[in-house]
Amino acid sequence: MTEDPDLEDAIAPGPVVLVDTYLPRPGRREEFLALLAGDTRRLRAEAERAGWRGNRIYRSHDGEAVVVVTAFDSLQAKADWTRSEAFADHLRRIDPLLEHSLSRTCSPVAGAGEIDIEETASMPARLS
Repeated sequence: MTEDPDLEDAIAPGPVVLVDTYLPRPGRREEFLALLAGDTRRLRAEAERAGWRGNRIYRSHDGEAVVVVTAFDSLQAKADWTRSEAFADHLRRIDPLLEHSLSRTCSPVAGAGEIDIEETASMPARLS
C-alpha cells in the first residue's frame, strides 16, 4: 500500500524502507517500546514470509518519540504485510498507547558504512 497508488509505477523495484515516528501517550513510552519489541519477536516468522527483512527500534533522546525503521524486499511485500491480519492486530495493540504517528515509505538512494549498533543495557535483548 503506497501513500499514492499512482506513484507505484514510478518507484524502482527492489527493497523499500518504512520509517515510522511514534509519539506515545505521556508516561507510556516504555510500555510502548516493550510491546514493539515483543511483537517483533512474536511476528517475525510470519513477517519474514511476507518479505520483511528486519527492523530497528530507536528511542529519541528527548524522552518522547520512538522511531522504527523497517525494511521489506519490495513495495509489494510491504503492501502484503500491511494488509495482513497479523499486522492489523499489531496496530490494534499499539493504538491505545499512541498520541500520534507518522509513517513514510522510502526507497534507497545511497549509503555507506554499517548502521547496525551494539546493544546497551537500556535496550531490550536483540530480536534475532
